Amino acid sequence: MKRRLLVLAAAVAAAWLAWGLWLRAGRAPRPPPPPGEVRGAYHLHTTRSDGRGTVDEVVRAAREAGLQFVVVTDHNVTSPEDQGYRDGVLVVQGSEVSAPYGHVVALGVPRELSREERQKDTIGSIRALGGQAVLAHPFHPRRPFTRWANDGW
Repeated sequence: MKRRLLVLAAAVAAAWLAWGLWLRAGRAPRPPPPPGEVRGAYHLHTTRSDGRGTVDEVVRAAREAGLQFVVVTDHNVTSPEDQGYRDGVLVVQGSEVSAPYGHVVALGVPRELSREERQKDTIGSIRALGGQAVLAHPFHPRRPFTRWANDGW
């Protein structure tokens, strides 16, 4: 009985490994970007909010994918110490602000927004801190942006 289980486990592991190698081999090659083109990823989360990897792990994955920058936008958190080049990848710090009317990405703010700033006039607070506001995911099925009539845009 133990031998059969061991053989079955080995077969499952071999099949899993073969499937993974087959998937990896089927990926299209990633040529380097043409001159003047910059490749990156915007609106990433780390373990500082609800992401799965640390900043270093995100940077490693970005480098392996051929990206030159990442914009990290954890929920209601800023980490200015993470900004700058890490292992050849530019890390740009932002914050995905949870507002009552949806999620807004704050770029260029020097600090986290207070609860009051997030709840009242999120976009105005971001602007007052010298930042830029970008809608995070305005048509999200569970948390869509609902302040379209705001005249402060």
